[in-house]
Amino acid sequence: MENKKPRNKLVYDPAGKTTHIVEVKKNGKIYVYEQYSHYDKNTKQARPKQLYLGIKDPVSGEVRKARDPLVKAIPVKKDLSYGASFVFEKIIAQTKLYETLQKAFGDRAGDMTAVALAMACQGSKLYLVEQWLAMNYCKYSHRSLSSPRISELLVEITFDKRNRFFTEWINLVKEDEYLAYDISSISSYAKNIEHAELGYNRDGESLPQINLGLLCGEQSRTPLYYQMFNGSIKDVSAIENLLAALRSYGCAAHCKFIMDKGFFSTVNVDFFMQNGHKFAVSMPFTLNLAKTIVDSNDDINSQLGSARMLLQTGGLRL
Repeated sequence: MENKKPRNKLVYDPAGKTTHIVEVKKNGKIYVYEQYSHYDKNTKQARPKQLYLGIKDPVSGEVRKARDPLVKAIPVKKDLSYGASFVFEKIIAQTKLYETLQKAFGDRAGDMTAVALAMACQGSKLYLVEQWLAMNYCKYSHRSLSSPRISELLVEITFDKRNRFFTEWINLVKEDEYLAYDISSISSYAKNIEHAELGYNRDGESLPQINLGLLCGEQSRTPLYYQMFNGSIKDVSAIENLLAALRSYGCAAHCKFIMDKGFFSTVNVDFFMQNGHKFAVSMPFTLNLAKTIVDSNDDINSQLGSARMLLQTGGLRL
């Protein structure tokens, strides 16, 4: 068989390309094409292209080039990847995420879900969302989600709508598992971020920072609520804000707080005691009180001794 360029004149370089075979039945014959994705520099989008291979013999399975010069490649209307959407559709259905978004954001829930899928698959660069949707199947939105459209979408995520979502989202899990909360800081060189302030920097950097509090389900590990704080805010103020939020979401009535030593301070302990909250907090061994308690318990290595130490930490109670 002579090595000639295909009659459809498609320029094809197989190096580095992922291809697959496509069979099209037409007029009783099976036409075979090799299909691959081509990046168009003008439109900045991926486009499917095909290389015509020939007609398949239904008995032997052999593919032969057609002798008829009029036979041309049949263009594909749209070629989309479905793998990522298949996985995320299962997760969204199990968690009832889409229904919850609809309650808070109405008909924009589909656009928000589509943006979230694109970000989960390729990172947080919003300007790439449109390109991802052009190459992947997504049943939640069929609108153009270019950068200007996404900017309009972000404006619609108001404080009230976000809190409506948090209320619905937390109420899905609050009866079934413990909630875990932690605060992290993000340092920044930016000069115009409202929340960026100097404060206690956990990374030891002399930079303004933003504090981010995140509430998660302890078993499902599902993020349930987040809140940004000024970088100079104290832990006790962050906890007060968290309690106010939990009360508004209807899940603060029976809270018991179990905290690591990062939350231990006289101010924090006084706050929990004065407000009647049940809590347990780890004491750092840099405190003389902690060293005294350990030294006074000879059987500290036994389970009984460990229990006694917990009980003898004064006002730290469950």
